[in-house]
Amino acid sequence: MQFKGDTAMGKSLLSLALAAHTTKARVDVYATGKCSIYPGLSDVNYITIT
Repeated sequence: MQFKGDTAMGKSLLSLALAAHTTKARVDVYATGKCSIYPGLSDVNYITIT
């Protein structure tokens, strides 16, 4: 999956992903079902840390 890191939402998603990696927490990633950045990869809709 993919997201743009130069937008407010992308920066939030990156922050969540890095926080989860640092704390070794489990992450669930949900897709939009569309690709707007690179063909063939779905865009990230949201991330949850569990």
